[in-house]
Amino acid sequence: FNNFQDYKDHAEKEFIKFKLEKNNWNVSKTADEIDIQRSHLYSKIEKFGLKRE
Repeated sequence: FNNFQDYKDHAEKEFIKFKLEKNNWNVSKTADEIDIQRSHLYSKIEKFGLKRE
């Protein structure tokens, strides 16, 4: 990682990916579980380029 922000982004991406997979990519359930708005979670999914595998 080049800086602290890169590290935080990586950690956030992995956390969100783990939670989405745990909830079978149910975005509403995942957003509730991690206590953020669904629209905010969609933005993060797009920001990090997450895709269901």
